[in-house]
Amino acid sequence: MSFRDLILILLVAFVWGANVPMSAIAVKNSPPVFFVLLRFIILTILFLPKLLPIPKQLGMLFFVSLCMGGLSFIAQFVALLTTSASNLAIIAQLSLPLATILSIIFLKEKVRWKRGLGMFLAFSGVIFVIYKPHGIDLNLGNILAFASALLAAIGTVLMKKLEPIEPLRFQAWNSLFSLIPLFLYTLFLEHGQFEALETNSKTIGLILLFSVVFVSIYGHTMYFHLIKKYEVTQIMPFTLMTPIWAVLLSSVILHEKITLQIVFGGLISIAGVALIAMRDNASLGKNTATTITKI
Repeated sequence: MSFRDLILILLVAFVWGANVPMSAIAVKNSPPVFFVLLRFIILTILFLPKLLPIPKQLGMLFFVSLCMGGLSFIAQFVALLTTSASNLAIIAQLSLPLATILSIIFLKEKVRWKRGLGMFLAFSGVIFVIYKPHGIDLNLGNILAFASALLAAIGTVLMKKLEPIEPLRFQAWNSLFSLIPLFLYTLFLEHGQFEALETNSKTIGLILLFSVVFVSIYGHTMYFHLIKKYEVTQIMPFTLMTPIWAVLLSSVILHEKITLQIVFGGLISIAGVALIAMRDNASLGKNTATTITKI
């Protein structure tokens, strides 16, 4: 990998990691799903030219977008109301082992001992992080974070059924279809949307700018550009830095305490995800990468 591309992928991991505490700030200043709706409205407008030509498998693309887009983001951002940004970043890594489990069940993929060990470590690390003296902490935030990872995993498996689609075109349709559940959720289950805009317009605007320009446009576009040039195994070690940056920046920005429990559990989980990602995944292909980078 060239030095230039190395810097670019490191910046992608940093931006994705920074988006976790930035999202937590957004949730404190706006109804969470309303904020995500604003983000996807902007992305849909920006990607309008990419909607054409209309893909053939529009129905399957709709369900993939619901899982990887709208529904997963609803669970993720609502989770931030009751769990820490650090916990969310670590639990989110379960999307890859979950996608692997689903590929075993539905795509009949064969998994050897290394990826089996990786799945064990990934889940063990997360359990270690959320374990409390009274047992595993199954608060609503942690449950929703897991649900978000599961939805992303389901979307990844469903994506295997799609004909190859250009990444930016997928982002365009993903953004458009995601508007449906996001709009319905914020319409019926949230309140104070416009009051939040009026009171915290500057904060919301700056975080929207960051998430749209740096996370979605730069981060995802650059990631898919590099994944075309290099093997997944060359890219993955650097994208695995995303949760590390998320935890570190959550400590700096949100003043979340970094405990030995988070450090050890997070590293165990990341090591497990790395074992899975480093192995050839014939059924999921390069889609496996997307399951640990979407934030």
